[in-house]
Amino acid sequence: MPWQLNLNLNYVSLVSAGLIYYLLGVVTYSPLMLGRHWRRLEGYDPADTTATNKPLALFVGMLGAQVNVFILAQALDFTQADSVSAALGVALFLWVGFYAAGRLSEAGHSREPLALALIHALPTLLGNIVAAIVLMLWPA
Repeated sequence: MPWQLNLNLNYVSLVSAGLIYYLLGVVTYSPLMLGRHWRRLEGYDPADTTATNKPLALFVGMLGAQVNVFILAQALDFTQADSVSAALGVALFLWVGFYAAGRLSEAGHSREPLALALIHALPTLLGNIVAAIVLMLWPA
């Protein structure tokens, strides 16, 4: 049977998972977690807080989180994941194949420090994990 886009989803759980995904990124890049290291590795002036607080950047981050969660929901539907462990497997598989591999490859071919690539990879991993759990515990 050919794959079809499934629009019969629980949109409240999708938006909730996307919001959590986004907030995990916000916390990861905050001074509470890895923000100081990230800003130093990116070469930002520690006194300049305007470089990362622009409304457009925040909107794009939220939109990206929502798109990631929607794609994850489609993958969970396509693979017929029926448990949290199955959903976590799909989420991890997608993250490794479509994010981590490319991100680390880019870092290897550029002057970007590996630590910076890992900082960028962490929020998507955490977001995928939490989104998979939310989507499985709060189904359509």
